[in-house]
Amino acid sequence: MNKYEFNPKQEYDLTALLATEENNIEDEVNSIELQIAERERIKLKNIYFLEHQRQSVESQINRTRCFEYNPPKSISIIRNGLTTQLVQIELKKGEEYTNCFRDIQRLHEQKRRLLAEKDDGRGWFQ
Repeated sequence: MNKYEFNPKQEYDLTALLATEENNIEDEVNSIELQIAERERIKLKNIYFLEHQRQSVESQINRTRCFEYNPPKSISIIRNGLTTQLVQIELKKGEEYTNCFRDIQRLHEQKRRLLAEKDDGRGWFQ
């Protein structure tokens, strides 16, 4: 007998196989939830870092305020550069929020697909 032929003497536990499939889906859903939480943590870490940079640049801009009346040209150039950096930091913060939102939406979509498969009873069988 070919090893790929059906042997009625072998016991096949379909219930165990389906339970394993359900556990695999649950594990994948849990993994996605962990990835979502990790992405939120990374976002907060990045925003904190960018906010620290913004405060540092803003502090340097405030130090140049003593030269507001008739400032030397070099101070104006420095202040303009710092102001540009401040705007760039704010743009990076916006990008981080947007990227995080997109990543989390993608992960939620994966999770919805897995849960739909589980509800359909399909799982990884088709």
